[in-house]
Amino acid sequence: MSNYNVKIKKGTFYLSSKTDQGEGWTKQEFQNPQNPDETMVRYHKTLSVEGTLQSVTLSEDKFAGETAKILVKKDGDNYYLEVPIMDKGGSVVTTNQYFNSLVGPLEKLNKGDNITMFVNSKNEDKNGRLYRNIVVLDGNGSLIKSDFSFKDTPSWAKQEVKNAFGKVETKWDASETNDFYIKKFMDVVNNFDGGTATTSPKQEAKTPTATPQEAFEPTEEESEPKLPF
Repeated sequence: MSNYNVKIKKGTFYLSSKTDQGEGWTKQEFQNPQNPDETMVRYHKTLSVEGTLQSVTLSEDKFAGETAKILVKKDGDNYYLEVPIMDKGGSVVTTNQYFNSLVGPLEKLNKGDNITMFVNSKNEDKNGRLYRNIVVLDGNGSLIKSDFSFKDTPSWAKQEVKNAFGKVETKWDASETNDFYIKKFMDVVNNFDGGTATTSPKQEAKTPTATPQEAFEPTEEESEPKLPF
C-alpha cells in the first residue's frame, strides 16, 4: 500500500517526487525561492483521482491554512487531496474556487462511493483563463451536479467609502458568500461517516511562506477573485 499526496496546478491534478519514477513522470525545474541562483528539480505526474471515497474531513496545512481533506482509495493505495478553503489573497477575502466547486458534489456522496475527480482543463472565462473547477463523476461516469447554482449564493456586500484623499472607493465584502460554502462543507464533514468537526475555518487570507525543503514549488499565479457582476 502506498500513500500519495495529490496536488493541483493549472488544469490538472499531479503527484510530485524528488526522483524520476519512470514512465509518465516529467522533469520540472524551479527557482529556489530563498536562493535565486539555485535551480531545484522535481518530477511531476498528472492524473485523475479515481477510486472509492473513504473520508471527507476538515484539516489544516501549515502553509495553506484550513483545508478540505479528501481520501480516495484505489487498488490498496491511498490518494489524499487537500484543497485550501480560503483563497491565498487578493483585495477581497474569499473562499477558494476549487473548494467551492467541490462542496455541491460532496453533499451527494457517501463513504464507499466510486468517484472520479479531475481538474477543469477546457472551459475558460472571457479572458482566456481556465475556470478553477474540480469535476466529480459518479461510478457510472455521470457528472455529479450541485443542487445550487451561483445565483443561489449570497451576493457580496458593497460599500462606498471615502479614502484619505476624499475620493469615493468601492469596498466588497464576501463574508456571507464564504459562510454559505463553509457551512455546507461543515455539514458534509459532520454528516460523513467517521467525519467530525466542531469549529469552522477562519475567514482569513493566508499566503503560504514555503521553505525549499517543504514547499519550494512556486505557487501558481491566480487571478483576483471575481466581482459579483
